[in-house]
Amino acid sequence: MILHLIKKDYYMIRLYFIVSLAIAALIQVLIHTVFPDLPKTMVLLYIVIMVYLLVCQNLSLKEFKFEKAESLLCSSPYMRCDLVIARYLFLMLPLICCIILYQSIALILPGTAPVSLFHCFLVTAIALVPLSIYIPVQYKFGYAKTKFILTGMILVIALIPKEIAGLIQSFNPEKLSAMPVFPKYLLVTVLISVAMGISIFFSLQIYNSRELE
Repeated sequence: MILHLIKKDYYMIRLYFIVSLAIAALIQVLIHTVFPDLPKTMVLLYIVIMVYLLVCQNLSLKEFKFEKAESLLCSSPYMRCDLVIARYLFLMLPLICCIILYQSIALILPGTAPVSLFHCFLVTAIALVPLSIYIPVQYKFGYAKTKFILTGMILVIALIPKEIAGLIQSFNPEKLSAMPVFPKYLLVTVLISVAMGISIFFSLQIYNSRELE
């Protein structure tokens, strides 16, 4: 049942989703060409955040245009918790696609190499923390009040990629990478689990208390 809701989200924005991944591929090639010294992990993180912003913007816009669809879904066999869980699962898809796309392009581009598995986990953790904050906020205030935040973030990230990457680079992942294998994977996994668990809890509380028109 949740799978149908995930497919619903995808079909709503499938064109934008594909375009976002195409933009991500172009950005990766441009960054590696213009700023070849930027760390691979930072480039991947930048791409993931950019795609997330585009996907969230378009998904929220589509839902805003068809507000009554939520009421119809909730009056059907789907429970509200199903819609919330499906949204979180769907938003894992851009992350997975970005990592696969980045690794594939890195194998083709000269002078580049794929990101290590641990750094993929690290990018996942860093990207999901702001996402885990945004989703409950979006459920609480709706697209009309949060669209300016998304639009502003998209413009900032699009216009000053080197500065944003430099800011992110101030966090040194190499120190974390030097930790023993099990503790570092455990630390990142716990961070992801806690952030998403708290986010899902608040999203469910907010969405269950909403009055759908």
